[in-house]
Amino acid sequence: FDIVECSNCRLRLTSPFPGKEALGGYYESTDGNIYGSNWAAYDTPRHLYHFTPSSIEKIMFNNEFLIDQIYRMFFDSFYVSLLSSQHIGKSMLSGIWNGFVSWLSCWVNKEKCSSLIYVMK
Repeated sequence: FDIVECSNCRLRLTSPFPGKEALGGYYESTDGNIYGSNWAAYDTPRHLYHFTPSSIEKIMFNNEFLIDQIYRMFFDSFYVSLLSSQHIGKSMLSGIWNGFVSWLSCWVNKEKCSSLIYVMK
């Protein structure tokens, strides 16, 4: 294959990397820090794992992949913040504001984005 797309799948598998130790845990996005355990991107029970950029790099390297590019999904912070605010009974304006704060932090630090797209070889 020239291209294989795995969108949102590794975090839903009970054994995301057979024969390998899965690195789960808290993903430190800006909106994740704002909402804590109410962060909608946790999406339990469907999302079983969350990965930091460094853990993805380590897992991919251990499986003979190299990360070629990493792209920000800027507007995902708005979507997740709106869902998180709705989940805890806050206003839509609160979600938009927190999404904006998260969006701004993505410009400064890619690792603080809610979602990243990895291109690997």
